[in-house]
Amino acid sequence: MSLNKKNMKSLETSPQTILVLEPCDIAWFGIQHLAQMSVKKHITLVRISDTATLADAVSQYQADTLLLTNIGRGTDTLALLQQMTAIAGYDKKIHITAYLCNTVSYLKDLLLGFGVNAVFSMPADPEEFLHSIMLRKEKQKVSLLSPQERYIAQALLAGLSVGDVAQLSGRDVRTISTQKKSVMNKLHMVNPGELQVLGGRMMAREILI
Repeated sequence: MSLNKKNMKSLETSPQTILVLEPCDIAWFGIQHLAQMSVKKHITLVRISDTATLADAVSQYQADTLLLTNIGRGTDTLALLQQMTAIAGYDKKIHITAYLCNTVSYLKDLLLGFGVNAVFSMPADPEEFLHSIMLRKEKQKVSLLSPQERYIAQALLAGLSVGDVAQLSGRDVRTISTQKKSVMNKLHMVNPGELQVLGGRMMAREILI
């Protein structure tokens, strides 16, 4: 993946604020080094360590790009999805890039459905790193979930049943069931229990880490 001169010139003259969710000091130093190697100026990196503060930080810093580098390394994925849902409601749209450990590649479609623009596997070379966070790529081919679908997806991932969601939301079970099918179609799922199984995998991994 190469950067042409026109794109590089644009990067050098356009100020960018990149918000990075990364609690690990060593990884953060590595990200800073990669950015410094690629872009000498007009870039501001802002680090946050706590997933629970993500949406507030996006609003506070008016970031152009959100970089998620710690998924699969102790991240509370359900908490991240809640923050992504809040960010989706902001007027200013932010470009979101996520780097996944190979052991959690199964989260790719879920993240895209919740608004991530591009998902890469680690490690990425410096040029790919720069390209993904600085240039606006087309969203990879997964349909965005609607606000109601995000609510249902989060509830099912947390272990609730369709009946539980219907009771909590005061809606008809058939309506929730139809919306669940829509979520599954958008996330390329086939079996009825896949969301709950995915939620179990997420929680089991986070407990083990």
